[in-house]
Amino acid sequence: MSQRHTRGPMSAKPIGGTLAKILKPAVRKRGLAAADLIMTWRDIAGPQFAECTLPDRIVWPRVPDGIEGEAVPGTLVVRCAGPAAVFLQHEAPLLVERVNTFLGWYAVDRIKIVQGPVGDPVPARDGPPPEIPDEKREEVAETVAGVSDDRLRRALSLLGKNVVANAIAKAQADDD
Repeated sequence: MSQRHTRGPMSAKPIGGTLAKILKPAVRKRGLAAADLIMTWRDIAGPQFAECTLPDRIVWPRVPDGIEGEAVPGTLVVRCAGPAAVFLQHEAPLLVERVNTFLGWYAVDRIKIVQGPVGDPVPARDGPPPEIPDEKREEVAETVAGVSDDRLRRALSLLGKNVVANAIAKAQADDD
């Protein structure tokens, strides 16, 4: 019988690795090599196109059987809302360069723009996050106090504070 090795009483796994495993089948189905492309699209596309575009898939060209060699770049299909497509078409070479820089290799050589709904983008905050009341900070600190690993405790504390700040921001937005 094999034994599982754990790091402590409760073995925690990094959430990034878990998220990647969960997203991998869906992302691969759409032809995207990395889920990070979707998750960091706002930074890649820039403020002009972050809210009106979304990468849909990468279409890889067919390579005849038996032929191996250098990777052939694909076509990035980008969904674009409304008239922004005209502006995106003019900026396509820059976006191709940004995507390839992000991926770290010449993965995309052109962009195909498909007009359609992009969905509800995650709104950017206008200013700093709202102030968290002291009792909520203490509640978060007490919740993570039992975690023995320092890095994990700090990460969970930061996550807890962000959850509280987002809840406060949402409540403030609903009041407006």
